[in-house]
Amino acid sequence: MAGCVVAFLVATAWGSWGRLQAAGRMSVIAEASDGAFKAMHNLRTDRATTAQTLNGDVIMEAATEKSLREYRDAENPAMRSVAELSAAVNFADKSTLLPALTRQIETLKTLQAESWDAMSKPKASRRPALVKEYTETVNALLQTLDKMTTQLTAAVNHLDPVVDQLLAIKQLAWLVRDIPAARPPCSFRRFCHRPAAARSAADLHKIPHRRGVYLECARGVCCGDATADESGRGDGRDEVGLLRSQAFGGSEKLLNAAIAGEALGLTSSEWRVGAVGRLSSAVMLAERALDEAKRYTAAQRSSAQRALILNVTMLIAFLALAIGSMVVVGRRAITPLHTIRDGMLKVAAGDLSVDVGYSERKDEIGALAGALATFKEQAVEKARIEQQEQERNAGARSRQQAIETYIGEFESQVRGTLQQLGDASNQMKATSDGMSDVSKHTNASVQIAAKASARRP
Repeated sequence: MAGCVVAFLVATAWGSWGRLQAAGRMSVIAEASDGAFKAMHNLRTDRATTAQTLNGDVIMEAATEKSLREYRDAENPAMRSVAELSAAVNFADKSTLLPALTRQIETLKTLQAESWDAMSKPKASRRPALVKEYTETVNALLQTLDKMTTQLTAAVNHLDPVVDQLLAIKQLAWLVRDIPAARPPCSFRRFCHRPAAARSAADLHKIPHRRGVYLECARGVCCGDATADESGRGDGRDEVGLLRSQAFGGSEKLLNAAIAGEALGLTSSEWRVGAVGRLSSAVMLAERALDEAKRYTAAQRSSAQRALILNVTMLIAFLALAIGSMVVVGRRAITPLHTIRDGMLKVAAGDLSVDVGYSERKDEIGALAGALATFKEQAVEKARIEQQEQERNAGARSRQQAIETYIGEFESQVRGTLQQLGDASNQMKATSDGMSDVSKHTNASVQIAAKASARRP
């Protein structure tokens, strides 16, 4: 039972550890995605502003310098943050994307330093290839950051539906932002250079078509299906509607003016400033999605961390309880049982001096100790009886030996007496034989004397 509980707690703690790892990975990727979006958003504007300033004939204006400095002050820390955060997670093509990003950041840093110096000089003093190198470096950085963001998003895809949705909103907002609106689109420039008679209102809907598709996707992600319940969707619909009106309102007015053959009254710089401002809702949408992703992943990480701490605490507490129970059981049951077992073996081997104790206890251990004491008493009584029996047997053997000794001595005496009697009998027989011979000799002598006496007259 204890093993099952420990296995359950270990499995639960391991699951919490896995959720903590996943939440930490999602948190890092949300931070990296936020930095990447901030860097990419500012890089696009930085690229256009720097290229226009370097291609211009005049020295950089103070307002342009201020804006450009703001862009670079935002993008450079964001790119370094992306590089640092990306190094802590695993994602596809990391071995190629991360070194490329680091290398491109260093290249851009060098070009930015050169561009600051070049923009403060007349155009003739600027290196001709600087604009191209700067633009190519920024383009390469944008591609690398875009690929890295895609791979980072794929690394946590399907781990959490909320994070997936928030990162999808960010990606759709970037698609809106990534459409070349920071400078007059080629189609719009071609449209404006057409003769007034060749301009048609039908072309009005071709230019913003892709952004409209992305905005519809963003609306769907934020607000759900249009046929669904309208409750709870007001904020997302309002924000996407605001984004649509800001992104397209100015363009439609300019296009209407171009169709009518009217003067646009707008320079390229003014177009860029207005377009970037109109795209602030897309940027705001992405930033809000990323902020929510960071907040959500931080909450998930905190929740997983609390769950892990709770599970580990429960596991440690249960292990401590189990170990304490084992110690108590060992002292209260296992050790006395081993002592009683060893005492029984000693008693069985004949050592009756064993005293195991525990007989005062009122539980099973006390009953076993009492049984051992009874067994020992019976063994002592048996040994006493056996000793007495041995003593009786020893006495009987001593008496038997004495009797046998007496019998042996009597037999020896009888044999000696009989031997003496035999010897005396033999002597008496010899004497008898001698007396018989004497008697016979006497009788013969008497007969001879008788015969002699008879012949005498």
